[in-house]
Amino acid sequence: MRLVLDIKDYHYLTAEFYFCKACNGTFIGWDKRILDQLPSGVRYKFRVILTYKYACDSAMMSLLRLRTLGKSPGALQNSISTARNG
Repeated sequence: MRLVLDIKDYHYLTAEFYFCKACNGTFIGWDKRILDQLPSGVRYKFRVILTYKYACDSAMMSLLRLRTLGKSPGALQNSISTARNG
């Protein structure tokens, strides 16, 4: 189970474990090797970006990408507050 940061709130991402008979490995459902096997239309519905320890929703990542050089962290905070309230 992994905690995911979203614009409005946090939510949990859960998955099943899968066992590979060929390599005797066990993989969680959001493993990159499993997600890469999905068709692009299905893969697009998985709107979470995973890092080693954390997870972030794609909408939040869009806001983070908008914070380029020259914009303050306060501008990002205002964008998130506006998105949450509006």
